[in-house]
Amino acid sequence: MQLTKMEESDESANPPATDLPPFASGNARDLGDLCYDALSRYGFLSLLLLLLALVFIRSVSESHLKVIWYDEVFSVIVATQPTWHRFALAMPADGNPPLYPLLTRLSIHLFGLSDVAIRLPAMLSFLAALFGIYVFVRKECGVVFGLLAVVLTFSESGWTYSYEARPYALLLAFMMLALVSWQSAANAAEATPPRPRRLALAGLAVGIAGSILSHGIGLIEVGFPLLLGEAVRLYRTRRPDWPVLATALSIIPALAIVLPMMRRTSALLLIYTHAGMHPLTLSKVYAFCTSNIRMTMPLLLNSNLVEIVVIAILLTWVPPWLVHSRAEGLSASDRGTPAHPSAESIAAAFGASLLIPATMLFMMFTTGYYNCRYGIGSIAGVALLGALMIGRQGRRQTTICLGLMALLVLLFVHGTLTAIRQPSRQPAGFAAIFSAPHGGLPIVISDPFNYALTWWYAPPSMKNQIVYLTDKPTAIERGYVVTEVALVEEKPLISARMDDYYGFIAAQDHFLLDTDGDIRFLFLKDRLESAGYRSTLLADDGFNHLYDMQRSASPGTINSIMNTR
Repeated sequence: MQLTKMEESDESANPPATDLPPFASGNARDLGDLCYDALSRYGFLSLLLLLLALVFIRSVSESHLKVIWYDEVFSVIVATQPTWHRFALAMPADGNPPLYPLLTRLSIHLFGLSDVAIRLPAMLSFLAALFGIYVFVRKECGVVFGLLAVVLTFSESGWTYSYEARPYALLLAFMMLALVSWQSAANAAEATPPRPRRLALAGLAVGIAGSILSHGIGLIEVGFPLLLGEAVRLYRTRRPDWPVLATALSIIPALAIVLPMMRRTSALLLIYTHAGMHPLTLSKVYAFCTSNIRMTMPLLLNSNLVEIVVIAILLTWVPPWLVHSRAEGLSASDRGTPAHPSAESIAAAFGASLLIPATMLFMMFTTGYYNCRYGIGSIAGVALLGALMIGRQGRRQTTICLGLMALLVLLFVHGTLTAIRQPSRQPAGFAAIFSAPHGGLPIVISDPFNYALTWWYAPPSMKNQIVYLTDKPTAIERGYVVTEVALVEEKPLISARMDDYYGFIAAQDHFLLDTDGDIRFLFLKDRLESAGYRSTLLADDGFNHLYDMQRSASPGTINSIMNTR
């Protein structure tokens, strides 16, 4: 950080911190002081070479353990289309703007089709987001608190989206680019004399546009913290920053690209959830919020929370010799004295921490469909706000900060070593399907989520045997119509076998049925038995159950079932 004139004069009057004599009380510089000084002077290197490398190694290791899941299959389907026309046709069912599929397409072109290659854009995006988090807090409170914000971010459960082939990490990276650029533009405008800020404004425009082109909720994700921060800044300065406002308006071309795509997705998939929320009643609002909050909390919390809180409390009673500091050779914030982060930066961080409720309310009143991942920016917001508030409190909190960082990093290292030692996991539940004697019979997958994975991992010779039975009225009734309609929409592009339920049972006397542990889809076995089929269990791995289904009913019974459609 730049030293003020007063600090420069103080520095010239005093020798460097490392050459200072012991404290007046007779105590020598302690280990805490040495660690703090080392982090302050070499924070960038420790961030780049240690923390980011650690996160990347952990992400790659975890990626080997996690099978491709339903949503990621859609990312690959879009990215691997042979022509741009088919690429565009595949996008509405995927439900996202084109930026992440384009990056995935580039990664596959460079490194081949593999689990790590399709997740590489997300991994690199998450590292970029961490770097942005560090820069944002470092400008306000110093190096150590910037590192704390990084450690807090990858200690939250939401870090697992760093190895998921979906655009959430990319969205987080663009949000942080916009916030850091906005912060830099505001600081440059208020400097004496004002500094050029063309680069900062360009970064702001790229961050906003990139957020919009990454995800349908991107404008809310980047706009909410920026609006809150700029509103506080406007209140403080009493004058609008017209260049910043004009830069925000530069996003209109990005909206012109994304809105038609979002309308097609809404007309294809979200029309069902939208209709289900209208007319809006208190009971629907309550059910929507409570169910989504239950799914969302794991995005922020993890199993280490209790231990972290206990250690943080104990660290507030550290011995007095850990509290002292003589790092006068550093700036005020890097010495650990109380920093003064700007009100607008705190407001922007606070806005980011509220992205889960903000995005949830927006989706409730628009599409009626929500997923906790839409509020991915909250993990950065919580880390930013926590580091900024701790940085305001002075040296005692700095010592606690160092202890907390050490604890969190050790926990993360332990998890990383565990992930590295574990062998690559085989696709769960698929062994029973692929190894069982099937004699060329169709294999019906009851769960549309599991169907996408089974089809993806099936050997080429078996892909045409893997069948999903479509029945839109039943899907609407049981609440998985979005999943089924998306699959059916992609059918012409991937040559997957999806047959109408009634047409299939009218034509097939003998086939296999796979059911998994998802209670929503266990009904299919009972439904087929009611339609005249006898089931025999062939394989059971504790989660997936493979049955041999043979017709036992008379043709008249089948015809009566068909007539009740």
